[in-house]
Amino acid sequence: MAHRRSNSPESDLAKLSPDYPDEEIARIWEGNDFSERYLLAQVLSLDQTGIQKLDCPLIIFAGRYDINVNSQVAADWFAKVKAPSKQGSYRENSDH
Repeated sequence: MAHRRSNSPESDLAKLSPDYPDEEIARIWEGNDFSERYLLAQVLSLDQTGIQKLDCPLIIFAGRYDINVNSQVAADWFAKVKAPSKQGSYRENSDH
């Protein structure tokens, strides 16, 4: 999905999923717009930089070309945060 120029690949993948009947596929982007309207502002204003310790395992899957969640920012935070166990996986040819 990295370096794509449209949402066509994502739409094509959704069509292959047994989880989406045809009538839902036609409206899949409406659902995205709906959730974005209510959740995006909260997520964008959330500052987690002060978290230095977790009481649960930490697993990060990050795409190197993600413009939504910068993989270098994630890696820098991952290196600093303390957790009972940590595992990071960075996908070199992926985005969000």
